[in-house]
Amino acid sequence: MDAAIDQYAPTETHNDTPTVSLSLPYGLHPSCLHMHVRSGSNTKHIVQFVIRQLISSDQNSTNIEQVTWNAFGDGISKAIACAEMTKRRSH
Repeated sequence: MDAAIDQYAPTETHNDTPTVSLSLPYGLHPSCLHMHVRSGSNTKHIVQFVIRQLISSDQNSTNIEQVTWNAFGDGISKAIACAEMTKRRSH
């Protein structure tokens, strides 16, 4: 058994670091608000939080120009609903 281990030489090495670029193809405003929505998130609370952030940004020097909604799985439909509700309430 020891002779087999001594003769073993790896033929290929693998790098664990990802080689995929995570840059977005479009530019986001520096004060962009990123919202992560899960399937168990309360829609009412999320929308209220975003509206408060948009209103308070009018009084401060940094204005929120964009809100991104991120979700996966069962949370996707909830993220879409939150975005639509925020759009209706902010106009």
